[in-house]
Amino acid sequence: EGWRLAKGGRQFYAAASFSRLLAADGTVAGYVKIVRDETERVQKEENLRIAEEFTRSVINAASDIAIMTVSATGSVQTWSAGAQKIFGYTNSEIIGQDFRQFYPKEVLDQGQVDVEFREASGKGAVSAEGWRLAKGGRRFYAKASFSSIKDGNGTVTGFVKVVRDETESKLKEEELNKTEELNRGVLNASPTIAIYALSLEGNIRTWNKGSENVFGYRSDEAIGKDFRMFYPQEALEQGQVDLEFREANAKGTVSADGWRLAQGGRRFYAKASFSSLLDTAGKVAIEPK
Repeated sequence: EGWRLAKGGRQFYAAASFSRLLAADGTVAGYVKIVRDETERVQKEENLRIAEEFTRSVINAASDIAIMTVSATGSVQTWSAGAQKIFGYTNSEIIGQDFRQFYPKEVLDQGQVDVEFREASGKGAVSAEGWRLAKGGRRFYAKASFSSIKDGNGTVTGFVKVVRDETESKLKEEELNKTEELNRGVLNASPTIAIYALSLEGNIRTWNKGSENVFGYRSDEAIGKDFRMFYPQEALEQGQVDLEFREANAKGTVSADGWRLAQGGRRFYAKASFSSLLDTAGKVAIEPK
């Protein structure tokens, strides 16, 4: 078979057979050639090959994303360059192996893999995240999608799993949570010191236990209110609040002592600092008092 020429030089792909014809005495009397035009089939095969090559190129170009296909029972069938980078296994080491080996025992015991199979089969795709295992038992935090592959009859024949290594982000998030918890602990461990944060407009954003003790307002009574309610009328008329805002913005921190108002109008003399908080661009994002 191969490319042939028709009238006018048109090329087509031919599948052909070439047979001899024998005479009665057994000598070759001629030949029979049967030719089928297989151009459409060959073009479809070529288009499919190009599409598959393109898909492989795209998949392997995503070096930070693991992409694998698994059978309906969970054995790994294909393995991208990103999968090798994230999980540490080469193609020869992992093809044909059960993908459940990527899950820690506690996750398997919870039946999470079975849940992913059921939901992906029923819904078409499911997202999941959690700790997974790479080669050598190294743990990493993964965000993944699990999608079913179906044949023309709608029967699930396998799955595509896409995995991202989000360990760094997860550890930063956990560290931030620990820091925030520690900060809350420190703030609430100061029962005689009011510490609160304000929006740029002066609305109260946070309220510690010391603030409640000093001013008399509970958190739900103070959050969202304008902190100017703590200043006597004469201080407001003198423009003290505007002065504190300007100086805190310009200098970063300013001291602001004077008479203040607690719940019920009770006056007390306060020694205070007023500081600006800057975002990553160096702009004032919030004012802690």
